[in-house]
Amino acid sequence: MAKYIKLPASVDAIQYIPTKVGLADVLRFLNTYTKAPLVGIYSDYLTINSDYLTIKGLDGVIITAFSMDWIIREADGAYITCKPSVFEARYQKVKE
Repeated sequence: MAKYIKLPASVDAIQYIPTKVGLADVLRFLNTYTKAPLVGIYSDYLTINSDYLTIKGLDGVIITAFSMDWIIREADGAYITCKPSVFEARYQKVKE
């Protein structure tokens, strides 16, 4: 998982590429920030289809990430999705 900067705050993000980023990687990314692990109950919070996935946050908000979209965890803990062209225009990768 790489860090990216959206001024003035950094965010964690993962790009949903169905052939490269599978369910395990998405769960690992989401589990990093949830108090209760999603593994074992993921069907209640995460639905994977061929071209998109839906994520139900612990606050009940549902987001949809289509193939190549970025899943972003903002500073307040909320998850959002972002199209690749918008992500590239607004974020730059943090050099570690």
